[in-house]
Order: sequence, then structure tokens, then C-alpha cells
Amino acid sequence: MIRFLLVCIGALWLLRCATTAEATATARKPDIDWTTRYGVLLVDPDEGKYLASRKGSHLADTRPDGTAVTVPAEEAKKRRDRGYRTIQDPPFRYIDPEISTRRKSNDPEVWWSGYKDEEIVEKIVRGLATAYPGDATLFDIGKTHRGRHVLALRLGSRAGIEQRPSFLFDGGHHGNEPLSVEYVLDVMRTLLSSVSPVPGAPVSPVSLSYLEQRQMREYLDNFQIWCVPLVNPDGMNVFWNRSQIAGRRNGRELDGVDLNRNYPFYWNSGSRNASSDRPGSTFYRGPSPGSEPETKAMMNLADRQRFVVSLSYHTFATKVLVPYTTDGAISPVPMTGWRFANELVRAGRSNRPDKNYIAARNLYPVDGTDQDWLHNTYGTLAFIVEGSYQTPEFATGGLASIRGMRPLSLRALSLYANGPTIQVKVLDHSGKPARVRIRRLDQALLEQEHFETHPLTGTYDFILDEPGDTAIQVVFQENGKLRQILRTVHCSTGVCPVTIRLTSDTDNLPW
Repeated sequence: MIRFLLVCIGALWLLRCATTAEATATARKPDIDWTTRYGVLLVDPDEGKYLASRKGSHLADTRPDGTAVTVPAEEAKKRRDRGYRTIQDPPFRYIDPEISTRRKSNDPEVWWSGYKDEEIVEKIVRGLATAYPGDATLFDIGKTHRGRHVLALRLGSRAGIEQRPSFLFDGGHHGNEPLSVEYVLDVMRTLLSSVSPVPGAPVSPVSLSYLEQRQMREYLDNFQIWCVPLVNPDGMNVFWNRSQIAGRRNGRELDGVDLNRNYPFYWNSGSRNASSDRPGSTFYRGPSPGSEPETKAMMNLADRQRFVVSLSYHTFATKVLVPYTTDGAISPVPMTGWRFANELVRAGRSNRPDKNYIAARNLYPVDGTDQDWLHNTYGTLAFIVEGSYQTPEFATGGLASIRGMRPLSLRALSLYANGPTIQVKVLDHSGKPARVRIRRLDQALLEQEHFETHPLTGTYDFILDEPGDTAIQVVFQENGKLRQILRTVHCSTGVCPVTIRLTSDTDNLPW
């Protein structure tokens, strides 16, 4: 009997331990960032050798002020409490020393095996353009303050590509968000995995099912998909080699500019804490709107392409932000972006136990963002997509976040295709594409938006909230007078094309 009771007590104790352990594991925050795993100590050389030899630690750097050693976070905290010096803002190569090996390699599998610096990103982008010449075209869209290239890869089969709707995926506005770059690289890699590369080309494709291959092929045949994985290569270089905090900004000498506070719409809005006029601030907006070469490169690209949908990736908050994100700016009514964003978040998987993707207007006060400028200037359905992690271990949280973002990214393409989407093409009297003002009469525009058809193709796309009739107004000038054409278009599903020809049999505008 006593033996039986002892067995029962032991079993209850084990059950309690297991329950406590499970509760502790559930309550523990996920490893969303390297700071949950590591700390960096600054010690003398002899102690540095000792610490670096211990499990989970490595020698990070030999500096004039001591030896930098990366150690487990718990170890760093204990020693910091005992008076050890710590480096609060180490360059990211202290955390991920394998970057040097990946950079020197010529094997794409090695490049893809961890976070990338600006050199590896360039290798990948140029390599994909070479490996898939029929479906990937390289564009050098600008240079940074420090002479680095801002590269774009246009995806899509080449025949007639300029006539197709354009989509934009970009990352790395903030150079200290390498996971945002990964999201764009993954879009490129996934789409091109449906295509056979040049024989012998060194590539590392994603494994796709037959149906997935067909879907990716359809996207390449029907769209032009622009990918700018690293808008801020100067900032990323600083992130890896000098300071993670300073890596947020670009390479402007001394001060550095937060590129996503530098776009013209509501630049220096006056909203408290939205941006800063102080050089050296983390959120320095720059000396003038659109002052930075990287900002200019993205603005010029948008002016040429007139993107239908844009996803600009950032990290950590696990949200899809709908324009306008700037406090005080009034979004169009109705705002199709909410329907679109809610569909995106349903497709995405955060792979975090504590947070799922949600749609929101903003996270905190901002102004001068690319998203708001794109929407205000061209009517682009532009979203800031905040990924689910910051910089976790790449092989665990990093890959989980990338894989969870993939269906969200691709959903942006299918949402346009599934509609209801009205694709208007306006032709002039001679049948050539016409650049005219265009709008939906059932939508109130409250921030002086003046949308136009694409000057080269004469097209403009309206992605709708729901099926039904939509009144389209085209405004053009003829013989010194403003004239209008009104057309009611019914669209239930998919892409509904409509052609409008400019004729003299039109109404004069009353205003």
C-alpha cells in the first residue's frame, strides 16, 4: 500500500512539473530578435579566449578597447550585473559571424542559408537575371550617397510586358531590417522557380507543386512584377559593420536620413514624433522632401510604372498597414485597401505563438512614407507590411517568418486577378493611348488626389470593394476646354476591361 502511494505521489509530482514547464514555455516570449539569444561582452584578451571557448559563445572582434565576445543572453546578463562591460549596439556581424563565409562563397545555396548583406543581395539579384533571361530583367534604378547600386528585378515573360499591370515589392528602406529584404527575395525566388533556368546556371529554386508552378507561370505571363529587395544598401552596410541602430538610416554623410520619412506626401506634417528635423535623429526626415537618391530612385520608378499594388516590407509588428498612415490625412471613401488588407492578413501566417497578422492604419505617428505618397500620387493600393519577427535565428524564426509571408505576398497578385477589378484603357481621337485624369464618381477623394491614366499605355485600374456598377469619369482638354466622358461599368468578378475613346461628342465640365 505504501509503495502504491509513493508511486501515485511521484506521478502527481511529474505531472505538476510537466504542466509547469508547459505553462512556462507558453508564457515565454518567442525569440523574435537576436537580443533574446545573445549579448556581447567587452573583456581583456585572455578572458576573451576563455569565454569564446565556452558553448554557445564565439569571438566577435578584437578592438582597441578590448575583445568583443558574443555569449548567451543569460551569461551576458549575469556578467553585466557583476560589472562587465557590454556592447549595447553591436554591428550585426558580431551576432552572425558566418556572413563572411556566405559573402565569399560562389554557391547560391550558401547565400540563401542565412541573412544577406548588400553584397550577397546584389549577387543574388544579378544571378537571377542571368539564370532566367526570359523572365527576369535587371534594372539599375539609382545610386546611393556612397555609390552603391539600387537594383530592381522585373519579373514576367518579356513579350508585351510593358502593356501589363505593374506590381511592386520592396524591402530594406531601413537597412537594419534584413528580414524585410528576405521577403522580397523570396517572392523573386518563388515566382522564378516555375521557370527552367539557363542550363548550368547556379540557382537555388523553391520546391513547388504542379499547381503552384502553373499559378506562378500565370503571374509571370500576365503581370510585370517589380522587386526592389534592398532600397537602402548603405544602411545595410552600416548595420552589418558598425551599428544596428544607425543602419536604419541611409548613407548621407554624418546625419543619415530615415528614407521612409523622406517621401513628399505630408513630409514634415507637424504631427508630434512623426519624424525629426534634427540630423542624427533615428527618424531624421532629411533636408527636403524627396531629397535622397534612394527616394528619388523609387519615385522615378513609380512614375514610370504607375503600380497597381505595392507591398513595402518592414519587420516585427505583424501588421498590414492601410493608407493613409499619416495622422491628419483623410483616406478616400470608400477605401478599397481595407478589403484588400483583410484578405492579405488571412493569407499570411505569422508563425508566432503570441501574435497573428492584422490590418491597421498605423503603429505610431509617421509622415513622409512611401506608402502614402504612392497612394496619393498614383492611386496605388500601397501597403506597409510589417513582418512577424525582427532578426531571430535565421534557421528557425527567420525561415518561419519568410515562409509565412509568402502566401500573403502572392495573395496580392491573385486578389487583383480575382477582382472585381476594372481595367480602363483610354484612347485618343487617333486610337493612341491617352494620358487623362480619371476617377470613380462613387469615391470621395479628400487629399487633392488627381489620378491619371498611364501615359504610355492609357490604362488605369480600379480594384473594387464589391461587385456591381461603378461610374467612371474621364476628364481631358480639347480646344482649350475641359471635357468629360462618363461611363458606368459593371464588374462582378475577375478583371473587367473597358475601352473609352475620346471624341468631340462629350460634355463640357461645368467647372
